[in-house]
Amino acid sequence: MEKPTFKLIEFAANFLKANPAKKFTSRELAEGVIAANPEAAQNKMATSSRNLDQRRLKLQVQAQIGASWRGIMRKSEHITVTTERPMRFFWSEETVRSQDENLESDPQNFDDSIDEAQLYPILREYLANSKSVYSMRIDEKRSSSRGGAGRGHWLHPDLVGIQLLSEDWGKQSQQLAKFYNTDLIKVWSFEVKVRLSISNVRSSFFQAVSNSSWANFGYLVAETIDVRALEELEILASDHGIGVLQLDTNAIEESTVLIPAKERSSLSWNSINRLAEENRDFAEFLMGLERLHQTQDVKLVGSQFESSFKSSSEQEVPSRHSSKNQKSAKQNDQ
Repeated sequence: MEKPTFKLIEFAANFLKANPAKKFTSRELAEGVIAANPEAAQNKMATSSRNLDQRRLKLQVQAQIGASWRGIMRKSEHITVTTERPMRFFWSEETVRSQDENLESDPQNFDDSIDEAQLYPILREYLANSKSVYSMRIDEKRSSSRGGAGRGHWLHPDLVGIQLLSEDWGKQSQQLAKFYNTDLIKVWSFEVKVRLSISNVRSSFFQAVSNSSWANFGYLVAETIDVRALEELEILASDHGIGVLQLDTNAIEESTVLIPAKERSSLSWNSINRLAEENRDFAEFLMGLERLHQTQDVKLVGSQFESSFKSSSEQEVPSRHSSKNQKSAKQNDQ
């Protein structure tokens, strides 16, 4: 008897239909889909090359739901997907939703109290826990000034990361793979913004193209993404391969890959060399990459990257509630 395959979009649509009116986060939807399809989930774990356990399966399915939200929504006119924090999925028999109405961000509700630097340690935590990507902060201030003021804006990503595909393998397999397969290490690059709107989306995207397309995976990251900006990003991403990640500062595990990056099969070593010559942080990142090749211990290398986040991690992200109180206090003082 043929074992059932894990048909994510179909399973997600069926689960939402069976639970009408209730809203599910991507994590809750992943848990529900796995529980409703145990044989297909078990087969997915058994046939995976990543040695999936239940926890890793849930994280993988959650990430796939985030990347496939358009396909899930298109499966039925009764499925609605919203980009509130966190993104939510639900089935409604009574209304046929307008995509723009449900994806639109309200500019009046945008909280501008968060600084971009405060997003870096949050992104670092999400990448380590959800993607097994261990990242390092690249500080533009540690760059040479040979190119003139503002040059680093288009040259340096905010974060860079490394991923060891054989992280969960046994030591013998890792040692053999080191000699027979040199494509086990992937390099990631991230450009971070607080908000993407129609007014800044193109400049932000092409900044990510300029300073992240040298890596295997390049991403533009933001906490808030307006619907018109997202529509523009879908067009731009198809041509340039840069992915888009929405970061949830209130529930990090609910951060969502809205557009997956296209993998670049080889690194651009000319760009890498240029970055290393211009920026001391990036030169240290290359030392960590060399250390990973030698030790195959990605967590050890990742722990050595932690010091690069010290300055930004000392800044706590204010809650929505506290920031509103601060604004009220300022108004009362005036």
